[in-house]
Amino acid sequence: MVQQLSHIISCIKTSEIIVDSDKVTIRTPLNKSLSDIKRIISGKASWILKKQRVYKETIPQITKPTYEEGSTLPYLGRNYPLRIIKNQSEYNIQFVDREFIVGIKSSKYSPTKINKKKNWE
Repeated sequence: MVQQLSHIISCIKTSEIIVDSDKVTIRTPLNKSLSDIKRIISGKASWILKKQRVYKETIPQITKPTYEEGSTLPYLGRNYPLRIIKNQSEYNIQFVDREFIVGIKSSKYSPTKINKKKNWE
């Protein structure tokens, strides 16, 4: 599961392991030998794998927007629901209570037209 391992030697007094979803970084004092570093990694291997699994499970998958009522829009790394209010006096968009609220003038709303006008990829 670990795809990248980096080692940083620095002027710290204790060793540190930093776990990301696809990278593990170990920071060690200057006086640590390679065998000490390998022993630290081996001793923490199950903990490292567990942390990576938890990390991957907690990251939400960003879905491609469809711009339909009830769909979601990605914003700051998360998906938020989209609510469309038709027959408004002007076009507007608000982000309120973890929800996008879009006001449109027309009662005839077509998400296909918006998809063709805006290329979000």
